[in-house]
Amino acid sequence: MAKGIVMDLDQGSMIVMTSDGDFVQLPLKDRKLDIGDEVSFDARENKMDMHGVRRWAIAAVLFIAVLFGGGGYALYYTPAGYVTIDINPSVDITYNQFDRTIGVRALNTDGENLLGYLQDVEHQTVGHVVQQVVQEARDQDYIRPFSEATVVVTVSTSEMDQVLLDDLTTQTQQAVEDMGVSVDVQEASVDDHKQAQEESVSVGRIILESKLRDLGATEAVSPQELKEKSVGDLMKALKRKGKWQEDPSEEDDPDLDQEDEDLNEENQDDIEDSTGKNLGKDQEKDLEKLEDQKDKQEDRLEKEMDKEAEKEEKESEKQEEKQIKQEEKEQDQEDRQEDREDHKLDQEEKKEDKKEEKQEDKQDHKAPGQVDKPADKSEQDQDKLEDKGQGQLEKENRKEDKKEKKND
Repeated sequence: MAKGIVMDLDQGSMIVMTSDGDFVQLPLKDRKLDIGDEVSFDARENKMDMHGVRRWAIAAVLFIAVLFGGGGYALYYTPAGYVTIDINPSVDITYNQFDRTIGVRALNTDGENLLGYLQDVEHQTVGHVVQQVVQEARDQDYIRPFSEATVVVTVSTSEMDQVLLDDLTTQTQQAVEDMGVSVDVQEASVDDHKQAQEESVSVGRIILESKLRDLGATEAVSPQELKEKSVGDLMKALKRKGKWQEDPSEEDDPDLDQEDEDLNEENQDDIEDSTGKNLGKDQEKDLEKLEDQKDKQEDRLEKEMDKEAEKEEKESEKQEEKQIKQEEKEQDQEDRQEDREDHKLDQEEKKEDKKEEKQEDKQDHKAPGQVDKPADKSEQDQDKLEDKGQGQLEKENRKEDKKEKKND
C-alpha cells in the first residue's frame, strides 16, 4: 500500500501527494477525507485523468512539483512554525506552511495526560487542534470556570501571520466561552522556541519571563523562585504590572471587596444557569439518542421478522414444489407400469390368436374320415372367447383408471 497527503478534493476525486513527491488523482469513493489527511491507497489503483480538476488546484500542484521536484512530500513535513498552549498542562504543536499540524508533543506530565485523550490530530488545521486541546483541558477540569486562569497561546514563526493569530484567538475563545477565563495570544520567534526547547520549558514561559524582566519584576525573586512559579503565576504578575502579590490597599478596600462579592454572585448565577441549560440539553440529547436507538432496534427486528417470514414462505413453496415433482414422478412410474402390462396383454392376446389360427388351419387340413367332436370344439371356442373378453375388459378398466388419475 502506498501513502500520501490529500492536497485537494473535487467532486468524487482527490489529488494526493505521494511519499515520492508525485501528484496523482484518485477516486474518492466512499472515503470521508479532508485536505491534509494522510491516506493509504493501492499503488495499482486506477488513477483518474487530471482533466476536470479545478485550475487553481492544478496550478498549485504543478508549481510545487516543478519548484521542489521529488521533494514535495518533504516540503509538506517541513515545519513553518510552532504553537504552544500553556494552561498547565502545556502542549507544543508543529505546523507546516499549509497551516496543517505535523506534530504534537507534551511539555509536562499534565500535557502527556491531556494528549492521551486526543486522537487523529495530525494533518488537521492548527487552529482546530488548538481548539481541541483547550476544549479537552476544559473537559478534564484543568480550567476552572470564572477563575483568574489565563489560556496562553504562543505562536513562534519566522514570518508572523496576522490571519493565523486572529484564527487562533477565535478558536481558543470559542473553546472557553461562558467560562469567564482570559485568552492571551502572543508572538515569539523561532529562536525563542529553540531556547525553550533547550531549557525544557514552554516558549510561552520564556516570553512571559522576558516581559516581567522588562518590568523589573524578576529582580524581586530569586532564579529558583522564578523557576518554581507556574505560567499562571507569571500571567497574574504581568496583569498586576510586575507585582507578584496584590496591593494590600486594594485588598482592604471595602468597595473592591463588595465588587468582588457581587461579581462572584453573578458568576455563580451564570454557572448555575449554564449548568441547568447544559443538563437540560444533555438530557434531551440522551432521550433523543435513546428514542433513535429504540426506533432502529424496532426497524431491525421488523426487518428480521420479514426476512424470516419470507424465508419460511420460500421454504414452504420449495417443499410444495418438491412434493408435486415427487407425485408426478410416482404417477409417471405407475403409467409406465400400466403401459408395460397393457403391452404384455396385447402380446399374449396376439400370441393366443396365432395359436388359434394354427389350430384352425390344422383342423382344415385333417385327413379324410377324421371328424372332430362338435360338442368338444364348441366348448373350447366358448372358453377362448370368455378368456379373451375378460382380458379385454381388464385392459379397458386399467385404461379408464389411468384416464381418471390423469384428470385428477
